[in-house]
Parts: sequence; structure tokens; C-alpha cells
Amino acid sequence: MELSPKILENKIDFVPLLEGVEPDVLPNIFLVIKGLKPATEVIIKEKDQARIVKESLTQLGLQVVGQEWSGQYVFGVSLDRNKAEEVLRILPGMAEQRGKIHTELDRRYGELMGFPKSAIEAFMTREVIPLPVEDRILESYGLRNNIFNYRLSRDHFKEELSQTASWYRAILDQAPELISLLFPEPEKAKDFRSGVEKFILNFPENQVQLPTNAAEIMEMARLDRETRRGMD
Repeated sequence: MELSPKILENKIDFVPLLEGVEPDVLPNIFLVIKGLKPATEVIIKEKDQARIVKESLTQLGLQVVGQEWSGQYVFGVSLDRNKAEEVLRILPGMAEQRGKIHTELDRRYGELMGFPKSAIEAFMTREVIPLPVEDRILESYGLRNNIFNYRLSRDHFKEELSQTASWYRAILDQAPELISLLFPEPEKAKDFRSGVEKFILNFPENQVQLPTNAAEIMEMARLDRETRRGMD
């Protein structure tokens, strides 16, 4: 594939990563390189490919710490080696407790991934927006299939979406190919990019009847549940 001049100017060559890294991981790697996220995780299935990916990430100026885990090769990636090591340390503990309780491991993981503080706190206290309502909020801005997987809080979701918009803006400006790689079908890639562009342009102005507080969000959740029951 051809890379945009802006990627070449910044010496960010993702080509060696394309065979081994899942497409939805590449935007996070880019944001780490640009200093917009503290760290990310990368999981590779094949040993030979894991070696190539590690070398490529290192050549991009990243600190990469990895190990074999459950038949896969897991890397903590950051500009700061301590943070890369920390990602690798906390992942096994998170896997053991997944779906049971939220602990300080979850909090620290969110911090390392650059999630908004208010979103992390809401996740810890289970004060997040219900997923169906969250999807409707994102879609009202034009965004579907959001690639940044933190949960929005009830009281500060607008500020959190502002951070999400800044990430998408950086990607579209300097590495738009990463958006296209998320979907193999050209039309789906085009639709997603169009949604991202709308999300950025309409944020935070021109909001489409978005709730402004927790009470309105919970009312949206109630209406959503009733609608779903009516369809059963």
C-alpha cells in the first residue's frame, strides 16, 4: 500500500506491522508514537511474526517488552520502558479477574491506555452509561464501531468524547490509511471514515439532542429497554 506524505515525513512506517498486528491495534500504536497515549498492548499469534513486529516497533522508537503467554506473544509498548513493563505485568492479573470484580489493576490499565480519568472512575464504580445508550450517543455524532474501547461515564461523557475526537483527528491528519485498514471492504472503510469525519466536525458543536446529565441518560436507557422488549 502507498503511505501518505505525512507518514513518510514523520518516518512512521507501518508496513512491516501489517502482516502480524490486528488493524484495530495500529491506531493505538500511532497514538503512542505521537505521545497521545502512554502505552498500548500488542498480541501476536506466530513466533516468527512476533519477532518481526518487535523489531519494527523498536525501529519506530518504541520501548517493547514481551513474553509468551497462553500460546501467544504479548507486548507492552510505550515510549517509556517502565510503562511498557507495567502493561505486561498487569495483563495476567486482569485476565484472571475478568468479568468478576474491578480492582486497581483495571484502574492502572485504563491510565496506561490513556483513557479519560472520569471514564476510569465510572468504570470502577459501575457508573457508566449503558451500552445501548452509549451506542446511540455515538451514532448521533455519526460514529459507529468506535475503535477506542473505554466506557463513557454518565456525568462527563462529553469531555470524554472530546478526547476521543482528538485521537481520531490526529489519525486522520497524519495516518489516514490506518482508518482504511480497519475494514477490508472499500465501501465499509469509506463509510467509517465519513462517520469519523462527521464526529470530529460536529464535536462539540451542533449536538444532536444529546442528554446533558445522568437522569436523562438513565431515561434513555429505560426507553431503550422498553423498545427492545416490544420487539421480542
